[in-house]
Amino acid sequence: MNMNKFLILFLIICFQNVNSQSNLIQQNIEFNIQTKFKQYGILYENSRSDSSIRAQFNKGQKCSVLNYLGDNIFKVEYKKWVGFVTSEYLVLNNELEDIMRNFEEKKNIVSKNENSETLVQEKNPIENGLIQEENIEKNVSDENNVRINDSISQAERSTNCSYQMNEIDDFYNVKIVKTENYRINDSLNIELYRNGNNKYVFIHFNGDLGCASYLSNNRSYAKIKLENNEIVTIYHSWNVDCDKFNLMGTISDSSISKLKNSPLISIRLQGTKNHIDIKNLDYKMFFMDKLDCLN
Repeated sequence: MNMNKFLILFLIICFQNVNSQSNLIQQNIEFNIQTKFKQYGILYENSRSDSSIRAQFNKGQKCSVLNYLGDNIFKVEYKKWVGFVTSEYLVLNNELEDIMRNFEEKKNIVSKNENSETLVQEKNPIENGLIQEENIEKNVSDENNVRINDSISQAERSTNCSYQMNEIDDFYNVKIVKTENYRINDSLNIELYRNGNNKYVFIHFNGDLGCASYLSNNRSYAKIKLENNEIVTIYHSWNVDCDKFNLMGTISDSSISKLKNSPLISIRLQGTKNHIDIKNLDYKMFFMDKLDCLN
């Protein structure tokens, strides 16, 4: 009985120690450290890789660092926006470097304490083994279900054509096709358009790059890089559009042939003020899946 009491007391002490150390890392105390951006980049809404864009900044512009989340991610305030950037975009002074170093040291302390708690739990290997076996079986089942559902969803997405318009123009007797506005990631959508024998790509970006312009002295374009290292350039060929960034350009048969051969790896968009390289693409097979919808 005394041994059981001692074991329970030891577990409580370990738990409180780990919990107190975790609070040191996870505390939401914001600071206000002035610095600058050291290169052009994007301020994201949250710390996830697929986050929406809050604003864009240029080299040398001032910002205030509010918090450090670990993994080189900082919460910053820039003009009227609060968002997240990685350390590569910030001028790191001594104060910021100290914050990063202290964070990692506290994180290591928590990790050591968690390992100690694991050693105590292993004193009852039979019970823990049964629980772990049940969890493994459940996780495998859940992962299989996710893979099956993802495969079904991917198959449906790649074989179906969804249209906003698919008809014959009675007056000109030409085929008009306009596909659904497909999501490529949180800030980028693309739709395909056909009018007779002419085919177009409409690219909609939710961010400020200036206008989409057809003027030769400052023409907007999209450079689409494929995984086979081919690059397809689409120039804006419609009216000047300054409402968000909507690039609309013709696409040749040779460009279509290239786009159908390989998945996307990145897209560079050039507006009248700025450009952006978009690499975190969720739907890399878009052109391979959907260009045949124009036929």
